[in-house]
Amino acid sequence: MGMYVFKMFQKGLKCRGYQFKVGVNECEHATCAKEGFHAAENPLDCLSYYPNFDESECWLCYADGDVHEDGSDSKISCTRLEILKPLDKFSFVYEALRYIQTYPKRPLNERVKRDCGETDDNGFVIVIGRNPIAKGERDGEVLGWLVEDENGVIVDGGASMVSQTAVHPGKWYGIDGEVDAL
Repeated sequence: MGMYVFKMFQKGLKCRGYQFKVGVNECEHATCAKEGFHAAENPLDCLSYYPNFDESECWLCYADGDVHEDGSDSKISCTRLEILKPLDKFSFVYEALRYIQTYPKRPLNERVKRDCGETDDNGFVIVIGRNPIAKGERDGEVLGWLVEDENGVIVDGGASMVSQTAVHPGKWYGIDGEVDAL
């Protein structure tokens, strides 16, 4: 049984000396420790291996064949990896929000901030809480919010891109719009 996953590459679809191609890539063995094609269920976990989003490429993929889980994060190894679609920064944040909403009981990646956060070196921030707020400093940065109810259940989510026309640089925003400065 296969699964949708995310994979980061060096520019040009290269990873650890292997040249991938769009479409199906296959190998013989898969173990997370050393063999197979590696990817992650949570796109944020990809940044543990390729920490600079702008110097890498992130793709939506489909993993099947022999699939093994790592256990330390959402990393998997597989013998068949179909490379489907590249993700820009906004799509990457959207997919991270979707993953967190789909698997609310799984541990949050350390890049997810609680209640309040500003964009990081990768140009995005994801904030979770009852009234999460976020701020970006430059056009093109992405703000993501996950709203929890009083029981910690995610009840809403969304993302916006910082620009001069809508979500302005240097201002704090909640999911419903601009909020007073902290």
